[in-house]
Amino acid sequence: MKKFIIAMLCVAVLFGFAACDNSTGNPADTDTTTSTPVSEATQLRSAAASLANWFYSTVDDGKAPIDIKGIIEGADKYNASFADGKLTITKSYPAGGNIVGTVSVVLSGQYKAPSAADKADGTLNVDDYTVSATDLQIFDEEDYQTVSFSVTAPVSGIVVEKIKADGSSWSYAVDSETATIYAPLPDQTATVTMPVVIATSADQNVNDVLETKTFSDGLVSVLSTVLNGKASSKTFVENVAKTDYLVALKTAFGTALASGGDLDKVLFSTDKVEGLTATIANNAGAATETKEESTVVLTVTADDYEFTTDKTITGTLTFTFDGERTKGQTSVALSNLVVTGNCTLAGGDYVIDVVSDEDYPVKAEKLSNCTVTVDADDSSDVTAISVTGFAQADLTGRANIEGITFTLPASN
Repeated sequence: MKKFIIAMLCVAVLFGFAACDNSTGNPADTDTTTSTPVSEATQLRSAAASLANWFYSTVDDGKAPIDIKGIIEGADKYNASFADGKLTITKSYPAGGNIVGTVSVVLSGQYKAPSAADKADGTLNVDDYTVSATDLQIFDEEDYQTVSFSVTAPVSGIVVEKIKADGSSWSYAVDSETATIYAPLPDQTATVTMPVVIATSADQNVNDVLETKTFSDGLVSVLSTVLNGKASSKTFVENVAKTDYLVALKTAFGTALASGGDLDKVLFSTDKVEGLTATIANNAGAATETKEESTVVLTVTADDYEFTTDKTITGTLTFTFDGERTKGQTSVALSNLVVTGNCTLAGGDYVIDVVSDEDYPVKAEKLSNCTVTVDADDSSDVTAISVTGFAQADLTGRANIEGITFTLPASN
């Protein structure tokens, strides 16, 4: 009997083990965790947003985490060196902070070498900065992430002067606080290597999947879409157009056509002006008993013609003025102006192309104090021109600068 009971107990124990095994043998029934892949476009935008946050977005003290402007302002003989026409500045971030490692900022642009080896009269008109780092540690979301980057973009308001040929001495020509940094232009470069989310989980208890990837192609164009305000490349383009070129070009145009000016010499004398040719004609239009409509056409061709201090123009532009002449008089009053053609302007912060076409012509409306004088016997023959009102006229139309096309504002 005892043997029977013992046998039954053994069978019961075996069934108990089997039951326990069955209760844990199908874990798939309780595992509902799934991952959703993140698109390459989203990953690229995330990388661009990180660059925007590091360099261009401000925090509580009004400065970006990697303060490029501050690095430029802090340049001195201990952390900066001049060589090969460039100023290289190094910024070290000690352990324990939100950023750990070394960041480099290189300033480049239009370099004029010293006149002699022992002279300190070299200058660098700074066009661009390149900010870069390798294996930089940036604290983000309760942990450090390792990143590397290199970004080249424009900067304005910085000139380095008193440069010696061996780079042993240099100084800022202006207060570096006037510097403004911008995001890259379309033809510039940006690259970053950093961890990004490649898959997300619906389960809050499961971390997103991260992978360290390098982004380069398309990064500049995406970066421009996530930035607004004065750091954007479009803002840079508009500032250059309005302050550095177009205002100067309008003023220079009026000066060139004034009595004794370069265009006045080319049009109405035998004098030659280097890099400049021009023609002008008055074309008669509809007429009444007392007045005659006119179209005055001025065609200017320039080849590295210096239109103002250190600035040059190359290209062909046609200036077409609306005019009106009183019958029997030799003076034609000019009103609206349309400019067609294209030109390249150089010598300022950047070389820019100004394009005027049928869809977006460059215009100046309601000119004042602008006249031409025609020959009494042949009204098509212009003998003099005065356009003192042109410099005060507003320009509208389209300009293309470093790959960015925008419509000129009415006030510039």
